[in-house]
Amino acid sequence: LTSRIINVTGGTGSRTLATSTLPSGITLDSSTIGSRFATLNIGSSVAVNTYNIVITATDSVGATARETITVTVNSLPTISTPATTLTTTQGIAAALSGSTASGGTGNKIFTITGQNTGVSIDTSTANAFTLNLASSINATNLTTARTFTETVTATDSASAVVRQAYTITINAPVRVESTTGTITTTSGIIAWDTFTATQGTGSYSFTLAGTPNTNGFTLTSTSNRAVLRVGSTVNPGAYNLTITVTDSVSAVTTVAKTVVVNARPTISGNANMAGTTGYAFSSQNYSATNGTGTLTYSIAAVPTIIGRSTSGITLNSTTGSPTINVSSAVLPDTYTVTLSATDSLTAVGTFLITLRINETATITGTRTLTKVYGEDLSQVFTTSGGTAPWNLFS
Repeated sequence: LTSRIINVTGGTGSRTLATSTLPSGITLDSSTIGSRFATLNIGSSVAVNTYNIVITATDSVGATARETITVTVNSLPTISTPATTLTTTQGIAAALSGSTASGGTGNKIFTITGQNTGVSIDTSTANAFTLNLASSINATNLTTARTFTETVTATDSASAVVRQAYTITINAPVRVESTTGTITTTSGIIAWDTFTATQGTGSYSFTLAGTPNTNGFTLTSTSNRAVLRVGSTVNPGAYNLTITVTDSVSAVTTVAKTVVVNARPTISGNANMAGTTGYAFSSQNYSATNGTGTLTYSIAAVPTIIGRSTSGITLNSTTGSPTINVSSAVLPDTYTVTLSATDSLTAVGTFLITLRINETATITGTRTLTKVYGEDLSQVFTTSGGTAPWNLFS
């Protein structure tokens, strides 16, 4: 209800007031005319429009005076806002700008009625406001979002009000989980790890950094997941990687990942073996280092003479420090033996051994010796076959 006092002065004796036809909801209270004023009341039901009201005052001798009063009834104020929700991640400030108030009468005053610390409005622009969220507003906890409501009230100069409610969500910080702890592999063997981002706000982006470098590492992301690939070209060593995950409001979480790339298995031992057919023998022990996990040994032998059997060339063990066993049935030839050590990730190290199996040793020379008493006699005997060194005895 809006009122206007109409003062009546001058004239003689008592006074009366009359009006032109009044619109519905507008009344003239002249009960106080004896005190020389009346009240024009504009009720809340009056339709939006501009009205010209003529008021005539008549005194006791018939003298009159007229006054035309223009009454403008504006529409109720309204708030136009680009959104009624505002979402951010814990630790990240946010703002909703572009909200304006129109209609009503005069400039609007904005107030916020919520009781949440960290929420404020900027009203520095006439008939407009920005809803601000401070970075200090927390989620319910580190895994649960917090949602609450704030209401902005616009009041015009005629005390007409309009309210706009906003739903505010503070998401829990971005969380990232991976499928493994430390990644351990062997040079030449590709390894993988998957990172999954949850919580935070909106979509995610993933970036990779590391020391001493990230050569051979790739990070490929889709939606809320990223796959780290440790390529076969990564040199042996220890790498400290950092995967950074950023959500759509720039909230950041980092994950440290250690990658250990072992050198391929390396075998040490004698590269040459020799023996004599018909006589079994074994090599010295071979050993291997590097690789990942348990090493398993295998052997393959290739003869120089096509068709020669190699079944008598075996390992005494596939683990530990094996020896190569050569049976008495292995025929004379030169064999190329490949000793392999395979780690738990199928990385293989090889060692080439030349195995020579000689013919059985023979001695040639004169079987009967005749000498003259008192004179020296020498006879040369020649050996062939067998495996050096030789020991002669009679």
